[in-house]
Amino acid sequence: MATERQYTDDERARYEEEVARLRREELPRVREEEIRAAAQRTVAREVEIERDVYRDELDSEVERTAVETPQEDRIEALRTVPSQLLIGLLLLLILALIISVTRPGGLSSFFHRGATTDTSQAADTKKTLAPILGPNGATNAGNSVAGAGSQTTGQSQTGRGLAGDAEAGGIDAINSVHGLGGATVDPLFWPNFSSKGGVPVCGLPLAPAQKTQGGRTIQWFERCRLEAWPEYANTENQVQRGLLGSEFTGNRPFPTQQYFVSQPGYHYFAETSHAVAEPFLSFWEQNGGLAVFGYPISEVVMEELEDGNIHHVQYFQRARMEEHLESPGHQVMLGLVGRALYLHEPQPKIVPPLQPTPLPLP
Repeated sequence: MATERQYTDDERARYEEEVARLRREELPRVREEEIRAAAQRTVAREVEIERDVYRDELDSEVERTAVETPQEDRIEALRTVPSQLLIGLLLLLILALIISVTRPGGLSSFFHRGATTDTSQAADTKKTLAPILGPNGATNAGNSVAGAGSQTTGQSQTGRGLAGDAEAGGIDAINSVHGLGGATVDPLFWPNFSSKGGVPVCGLPLAPAQKTQGGRTIQWFERCRLEAWPEYANTENQVQRGLLGSEFTGNRPFPTQQYFVSQPGYHYFAETSHAVAEPFLSFWEQNGGLAVFGYPISEVVMEELEDGNIHHVQYFQRARMEEHLESPGHQVMLGLVGRALYLHEPQPKIVPPLQPTPLPLP
């Protein structure tokens, strides 16, 4: 029968010293970890409260300006009409004087030639342009615009978009970008369009600028919608990009990511509880960030696009990023969600997403 080993006083003293040493080392570390976790929970709660307050303030501001802006616009238009008419008359007088001095035959030959040119252009327009949208917002057969050697035939939501799509580096004049039906970028939106990515980020224009029922001026593009916010005049928010990503997904809830400390190549956004990793993170940072794309509203999901293939995509408030491994040099592209919403095209199928893998706290 085994007998219990008896420890000497010296061994027992060493044992007690080792226990005391380990307690001194481990207890502060455990307490530090608990303090850090508690601080992270507190910050997350404070961020959520601050976001709710900021959202309420913005909603109140939008409601107020939606009522005030149309009336202010009418008053301003009435105030400026007399001066604009006077300036127009002066310019016409100056033009008539120049023509009478420089052109043989004077004004009569000039107006005769102008009338002939206008008649021929009107005839060409009637022959070449067809309506873009039919009754109730439905598209005409094939979504086509005949004439000028260009035609769209239900373009895919992936790839380069309309014929004539060009790199941003080729844009050097306000009328150099022509989209659906010959639409060009409105002068009001040109500075934002040309300085924040051009065609690769915003796409080609789908229609001229138009007024919404609330009186706001907007213009639709293949990949974005530019909106004028005169209440923020002379600031970087004077022109903003519409929340097409949220509208396209119908504000559907996506599984959120567990909080973690951001690290190189992987950034956590506490504002929406989603994370962005490479290659989308570099594209987000290098092409305008928050002002152009907004916060992420989903994790990376698998989605069947209209080309019939499954792609990795991630939705942001203002856009959808797509990973195209089959396109060298264009691994990340922006989805044509603006075109899909404007022309009421079918939405792609999102493969049911898996819950994100929890990450341990540091």
